[in-house]
Amino acid sequence: MKNKLLVVLIFSVILFGCSQLSDNAQADLPVGFDVVSKTERSTNGSKNIYELKHRRTGCYVMYSSSRDSGDISGLTQIMVKENGVSVPFCEPD
Repeated sequence: MKNKLLVVLIFSVILFGCSQLSDNAQADLPVGFDVVSKTERSTNGSKNIYELKHRRTGCYVMYSSSRDSGDISGLTQIMVKENGVSVPFCEPD
């Protein structure tokens, strides 16, 4: 009886512990980024554009996602001009 209870307890901890996402994470977004903004590009919410900030480097990217089978999702680095040269837009913490 104790073994069954222990197995159920361990299974429930694994099940509920692994299913929790952080407050700012979403299942369809790349790992390691925080959402800065989200823009819905369709009426049914199937196409979205996210502005994301990389947690380690502080660099910003745009991420487009789509639930339509014919569309492709993609990640694009946000660039700014400094002294006439394009450089990644980053804000280190």
